[in-house]
Amino acid sequence: MNLQDARILVTGSTSGIGLATARRLREGGARVVLSGRDPAKIAALREEGWHVIQADVAREEEAVRLVRGAAEHLGGLDVLVNNAGGGRFAPLLDQDLTEFRQVLDTNLVGAMLVAREAARLMVQNADGAGRGTIINIGSVSGLRGSAGAGAYSASKFALRGLTQSWRDELRPKNIRVSYVAPSEVVTGFGGSDPQQRKNAERKIQPEDIAHAVAALVEMDDRAFVTELEVFATNPW
Repeated sequence: MNLQDARILVTGSTSGIGLATARRLREGGARVVLSGRDPAKIAALREEGWHVIQADVAREEEAVRLVRGAAEHLGGLDVLVNNAGGGRFAPLLDQDLTEFRQVLDTNLVGAMLVAREAARLMVQNADGAGRGTIINIGSVSGLRGSAGAGAYSASKFALRGLTQSWRDELRPKNIRVSYVAPSEVVTGFGGSDPQQRKNAERKIQPEDIAHAVAALVEMDDRAFVTELEVFATNPW
């Protein structure tokens, strides 16, 4: 897909991987709509000239409003980068049910709701023949679990399964569905974690994932990458 004038929605894009991806796509000529929940970040990005829609993707009515609002602003929708997500980490013995459900609601239910609405628009592209790209931002935690990451890992494993199911459903409609699995990325997601700060310059940066996403989008429509793992070369 040619990035020039491509109509793209990036969720969870007021910081980190989402914002870096939006910037990279816009640099390539795409028209991009952002989304997020933090009013201060949204206001700052609007000052920069971005079109940002405030929405909690885990709430169905807000997810529907987000996708429809993005499509209305862009005049349609070609690409969805499903990036909204978060994590709460605790060992099984200390796992709180409310926090567990919050992770699943955002990372899994929210991703499904936004993808559903986006796909309903994409199947109408190309005069009804269908055309589009959905990229789900997962994690290597969705490929193998680790201690304390039960809720987060479960959500990303499940998102990978959804990606595979949607891929089989939507390929006949000319819609590509891919799963990107970054390893440790230096973002605000890790908070003040000293392990993340250690050798930060050698770890993956949000711009690295943005580059990978842009490459997937730019691939000719006749082909796509099903899954992409992104690791730092030597983070130690």
